Amino acid sequence: MAAQFVPRGTWPLTVPLLAAIYVGAAKLGFEAAPAHAVVSSAWPPAGIAVAALVLLGWRMWPGVALGALVANATSGVPVAGALGIAFGNTLEAVVAAWLLQRADFRPSLERLRDVAALCGLGALVGTMVSAAIGVTSLWLSGAASVADLATLGLVWWSGDALGVLIVASAVLAWASASRRLATPARIGEALAVLMVLPVLTVLLFRSGDYVYAIFPAALLAAYRFGPPGATAATLVVSAVAVAVTVAGRGMFVTSTPTNNLFLLQTFIALLAVTAQGFAAAIAERQHAEHELRISGEHLAEAQAVAHLGSWYWDVGSDRLAWSDELYRIFGLVPRGISPTFEGFLERVHRDDRAHVETTIRQAMVEKEQFQFDERIVLPNGDVRVLESQGRVLRDPDGRTTTVQGICQDVTDARRSQEALAASEAKFAKIFHASPVAICLVALADGRVLDVNQRCVQMLGYERREDVVGKQPRSFGMWAEPGEQDRVLRELREQRSLPEASVTYRTRGGVPRRAIVSLELIELAGEACGLALFWRL
Repeated sequence: MAAQFVPRGTWPLTVPLLAAIYVGAAKLGFEAAPAHAVVSSAWPPAGIAVAALVLLGWRMWPGVALGALVANATSGVPVAGALGIAFGNTLEAVVAAWLLQRADFRPSLERLRDVAALCGLGALVGTMVSAAIGVTSLWLSGAASVADLATLGLVWWSGDALGVLIVASAVLAWASASRRLATPARIGEALAVLMVLPVLTVLLFRSGDYVYAIFPAALLAAYRFGPPGATAATLVVSAVAVAVTVAGRGMFVTSTPTNNLFLLQTFIALLAVTAQGFAAAIAERQHAEHELRISGEHLAEAQAVAHLGSWYWDVGSDRLAWSDELYRIFGLVPRGISPTFEGFLERVHRDDRAHVETTIRQAMVEKEQFQFDERIVLPNGDVRVLESQGRVLRDPDGRTTTVQGICQDVTDARRSQEALAASEAKFAKIFHASPVAICLVALADGRVLDVNQRCVQMLGYERREDVVGKQPRSFGMWAEPGEQDRVLRELREQRSLPEASVTYRTRGGVPRRAIVSLELIELAGEACGLALFWRL
């Protein structure tokens, strides 16, 4: 629950405004007070107070306290009693808002857990504080007798709970509602629903036994407009229902005013919980569908980038489902055909078809996972190479139910690998057959990585193994101290030495002069020097 705190500059104006709204709502609430002048069966200020602290932050509590004090002091309650009631009203809102915050409550009411939190923590638990303190204050101030405390406490608690359930939910939902879908058509539809609901409510209450027929209309508002529609419908129906019942009409007018309003409270509570829960369930489903759609789009993007497709085979129904990218890999229009396992095999190269079918069939009987390469033939005759892997899923009895897998087009990668292998083979052939002495050294330490046979002979050795992997210093190759370090340092600085004169020693220790040409190259991520020697 993220409260939108009021800026300090506007706080002195916002607090009196909240107090005034509280007082106005309290005067309406007193109209439904059959048990006592200040004990209402429907107390809208409780909902206003809770919504204010949830949306605007804890600093708004003085507005609640001021409004409660004025409302009760001007309704015939002694000042001492009014102070106690105001304290209870304020503490009620603080406790309810704190409990909701602890429950990670979201004011949008788009989750079932938020509806449950508002009903349970806000409407049922938090309001007990005000009811307990309120009736105690009335008794201590002489405004109520001990005999009436139980009834007054129940009426107080249920009235405050109804205020939170009806008014707080509407304020919270509408304050958090998205404006992006507020098109003229939807605004017109919403206004039509809000105009029809009170008329329909009056007609149903007059009919006597059919008031619960208003539920489908409220659920329609919840379905079409989500939590804002559900809370608005509940608020409108509740306001009309309370007015009709207080006036002494409708199916809930059966005995005493207090009992009548208890019956009405049950009706309103059921309507609120049903409509808000339905709206939250719809919102959660829409959110899940949206997340699933986004996830599907990301998966499709990733498959397109990797040129990788996925498939799913329901063995029982022989239904095969392909991803869009798999259609494209096979050269087909996405969803242009209904794929089958036999149809898939027909697109596999005839020389690979038996191996592919055998591998999958055996995996269905013996294994859980499989992997193979296959060639496929596109409609235009092109042949592509795929790397495929998958797994077999079984039911508790061990019967194969589904097979799922992925296919990646590796044609270009394989061609690149083949071209690189051919290039390396060609280079190796040239390297070892060259009449020029060639040596490959690691730039970091001067270690000999490879030499050709001509270089071995030039140094007076017989086998490559006598030189490869060793430091030139270890077999006395350099005649002048520091010459190796000088040559490698110049190579690092210039990256290329077209011609450098060096003196080396043969295996027998004979000094000889040579011209060396060096190039800085990278081999497997390591900086190397490629040296070509010509003996002078």
